[in-house]
Amino acid sequence: MNKEQFLEKLIDLLQCEVEITEDTELLTLAEWDSLSKMALQTFFKRNFSKELTYDQLAGFKYVRDIFEAAGVVE
Repeated sequence: MNKEQFLEKLIDLLQCEVEITEDTELLTLAEWDSLSKMALQTFFKRNFSKELTYDQLAGFKYVRDIFEAAGVVE
């Protein structure tokens, strides 16, 4: 999965109404809440066989941090 595909899935997962990029600060998104974090954990487990911890989620500041955790590169 490349960055563009991953970003599309992330937008769908978060149900974002605004445009986001890898430089988007997560705290500026109203959609970045506890439910979206739980959905992201499930997404990682199903698609990447990776478990995200609470500390990892809390450490995400930008969308690119999520890309890096997933190992998504172009």
